Parts: sequence; C-alpha cells; structure tokens
Amino acid sequence: MLEQEISTEEQICSIYGQSGNLTTMAYDAFIFTDISDYGIPIKTEGAYALASHLRQHGYSVKVIDNFTRIIEEYSDKLFEYLERKIGDNTKFIGFSTTFSRYFGGPTRMKLDFMIKNPTDKDAIDNLKLLFDRIHLMYPHVKILIGGSGPQTWHLHNIFKDKIDCWIQGLGEDIILKFLENPDKAPPILKDLSATNVDFYTKEPTFHKDDLIFDYEVLPISFSRGCRFRCRFCTFPLIGRKPTDNYIRSEESIYKELMHNYENFKTTTYLFTDDTFNESTDKLKRVKRAIDKTGLDIKFWAYIRIELLERFPEQITILKDMGLCSVYFGIESLYDPAGKAIGKGLGRERILKTLVKVREVWGEDCRLHGSFIIGLPYETKETATEWTQMLIKRETPLDTISIGGLLLVPKDKPDIFVKHIRLHSSVFELESEKYGYRRNRPAGGDLITDDLWYNDHWTQSEATEFAEKVMEDYVKYDPMNLKLNDPNLGRAAQSGMALMNLKLVNPSITWQEIMKPMNPKQNEKFVLDVLTAKNTIINNYVERLFE
Repeated sequence: MLEQEISTEEQICSIYGQSGNLTTMAYDAFIFTDISDYGIPIKTEGAYALASHLRQHGYSVKVIDNFTRIIEEYSDKLFEYLERKIGDNTKFIGFSTTFSRYFGGPTRMKLDFMIKNPTDKDAIDNLKLLFDRIHLMYPHVKILIGGSGPQTWHLHNIFKDKIDCWIQGLGEDIILKFLENPDKAPPILKDLSATNVDFYTKEPTFHKDDLIFDYEVLPISFSRGCRFRCRFCTFPLIGRKPTDNYIRSEESIYKELMHNYENFKTTTYLFTDDTFNESTDKLKRVKRAIDKTGLDIKFWAYIRIELLERFPEQITILKDMGLCSVYFGIESLYDPAGKAIGKGLGRERILKTLVKVREVWGEDCRLHGSFIIGLPYETKETATEWTQMLIKRETPLDTISIGGLLLVPKDKPDIFVKHIRLHSSVFELESEKYGYRRNRPAGGDLITDDLWYNDHWTQSEATEFAEKVMEDYVKYDPMNLKLNDPNLGRAAQSGMALMNLKLVNPSITWQEIMKPMNPKQNEKFVLDVLTAKNTIINNYVERLFE
C-alpha cells in the first residue's frame, strides 16, 4: 500500500502498537525547546525557568532540548522514549517556540515564513506525526505551545485542532491556572506581568535532570522587564521601576551561581536582562554575589551606553565582574533620530564612551552595536554618512548588526499584537505623530508590501539600505589583510555561544575563539565548530535516551 493511502491512525498503530503503554513512573509534563540552526547548541532560559517553577509546585517536568534536530533525525527514539515516560499522571506536552524552527529548511526563524503561508505539509519531518501521535494515543495529555513570532503563529494556526492552549507572555502564573482545570482552559491564556511570582527570591533555573554538560554556557536573568520605554520597543513590561519586585536578591543570585558551578562547573553566562546596567545599585548587588562565589565569571550582556556615560563607575564595575562581550542598542548615530526614540546621548558622547570602555575593558572584550534604518528624521544622506563610519571601522565597535524599521500593519493589528507580538510600540500606536504613514493595499501581503513610509523612506527602502550596509561592512578590507570578520559567527550572543566549544575542548579560551583569522584558519575553525556542534548534539541524544 502506498504511504499516502495509509491514514495517520493506521501509521501510528502499525508502527507503535495500539496502546500508549502508560506507566505510573512518568513525568507530569514535557517541554520541548530549541534555538534552531544555531552555529553551536546554546540554552535558552524560558522553558527551563518554567520547568523550575513547576517543580517548585510539586510537578515533575522533563525539558527536551535540541528539539528540531531530534524530531528530524531521531524520531523513532523520541517516540519510544515518550512511550516509556508518558503516564496516567502526565498533564501536558509543551513546545517552547520563540526560537524554534517548525517549517522549511534552516532559516533562523526569519519573517519570510509569513510570506509562504505554510501548511502541515511544510512542517519539519515528523512534526505532524508527533502531534497526531500525542492526540491519538494519549488523549488525556494536553498539547501546549508558548512563545511569540511568526513561527508560533503559523504553528498555532496549522495545528489548532491538536493544540489545546497557547500560553502567551510570562508563563509562571498562567501555567498553574491552566493546570487547575486543563479541560476547561481557554485556547489562549495571556499574562504580561506574572504578578504572583516572587522574582526577588527566585530559585535556580537548571536541574540535574536537564542534562547540562560540564562547562556549559548558561543563560541567567537578574531582573524582569526594562525601566526604559524606547519608542520603537515592542517588549512588554517596559517602563517599570527598578525595584525588588523585578530584581533578584543577592542571596538568590549567589545561590544560582553556586548551584550551576557545583553541578555543571559553569562559569560562563549569557546575562539576559533587557538592560543589565539599568542601575548602579543592581550592578553592585550582582557583583557582591559574584565576589562571594570566588569564581572567575565571564559573561555577555545587553548594556545601555547612555548609563555608562552618565554613571562612569559602571564601566569599572562591569570589568571587575567579568564582562567579556557586550551588546549596545545604539540604533542611530544621527542625533535627531536618536533623540526621537528616547536615546538622546548623541554621536559625540556615544563615540567618546565607546573609546572609554575600550580603554578600560581592553581588546579582549567584544563590543557589538545594533542599528535601525528608518527612524524619524533620518534621511538617506544622513544614514549614508554615519553608516560609512561603521563600514570603515571608524568606531571602537568590533561588530555590528543593522536592519530596517518594522511597524505592524495598522489595519491588521490584531494579527500581530494578539499573536505574533504581545505588545505594540509607541511608533505603532502613534505613527502619524512621528511622520509615518501607512500604505498597505487592501488584501496585500503583511511582509512583502510596504507597511509604512515617511518623507524619506519606504519600509522596503530602509530594509534594502540596511542589507547593503551589512554587505559592504563584511566585504570591507582596504589593507587586503584577508582576515575573517567575525560579524556573523562570532558577534554578540553567537560569540559567547562559541564558548560551548569547551564541551569538547575544555582548555580552549575566549582569546583563542576571538582572535583574528585568515581564510585558511577560519575554514578550519568553521569545521571545528561544526564537528563540535554534531558531537554535542549526539552526546545530548545519547544521554537523553540511555
């Protein structure tokens, strides 16, 4: 019989048997997570933080990472594992989707998914079979998804007959609400504040059952939300006060750092706070916790450059804490544009501060700046002038990223704000005030059509300009040195992720990973990273299914 003639039910029953093989020694919940197609495996915090929260409330939870690779290449082992571990007590299987790829080939979740209008036939191998299998063989087990973005939106739409609930926003409070009565939960539960969570005394995120490797780079957060309210920002929980309602205690921070070192030998981190240096008091609190551990901590963080200029003591504090990679959201070096978005430091003081931090932090600390084309008052002429500074390496920044401004379609805000995004920016709510007009034609595409224009740009012009800047930036080599520019592979979070090379080579150092390379050296480095990536995933799979 041809495969297409076999029903899903017949496929499942013929391959896996008639029974779900329910046992009493099983997990209450499973959460699949991933950063799909990354250069090397790296942990995200969301799924593990939710699992930790559930464990504190008496539930047993298994987080399964590297989900895309596992479902595509190890589906038989995964299904057999679930058969052994799902029981009468199992409440749900969840999918953490924000950074996961569910449709098509490797793309790192780009917005072109919005154009393709994928169906279940476009889903990655065995994903549909997994949903069908859970739905048919374990009808008491609910299917949940969490996250936001186009991939989450499409996953929900395509498999809405199988997905019981979409958890939107901060999940701690609403997952407990869901578990009170799963059969009566609405299809979408949303919470942008999680007010019942005591973040001040937060417990460690990672558990021995999470299969963390020795020396693994881990994410850690010390605060929630952001005290600032940038006008282009679409994150929720912005503009809040830097109080203990949102910032962890010194003891809580110390406890997690020691827990991770004693159990996983971890000393390298992604500090994931929206603005790590939001206050000097917070930095001092974290530093006291680090000093108390006696560990040589290295970390990457989002840093607001305006605060370094206003409170220069932060520069030394960050160096002493172990900062070795930083992400500056600079956005523009055209002063009127920066002022319009709430970042009014100005080019002169930005560049002076970059020079200062380079002097204090040294050449080993990687400085990354991100920028936006299409902000108010920016013209093609002003943008060309300052982006040439970036291209020609006339600033202390090691690497950059730059993109065109995206505003949600004003005539379809429900699609974006309720589903793809969880919050609208000031620019989106008050676009006309800032000179933006909308020209999306009736029935037009949400991505390919220009969703905004002003006196100087259309959306597509801004995007194309940004893409050309990046192209020129990567190619720039006036001295013909032919040294590899690490922008794509070793910048910002990607660079810190490469510290996971220690999982296969414990003696490798940050300096070795970040040193300039000629084409031959870079070719070998890329092959070494690919080999390490496959080794790490294969070792994870072996540990998971042993």
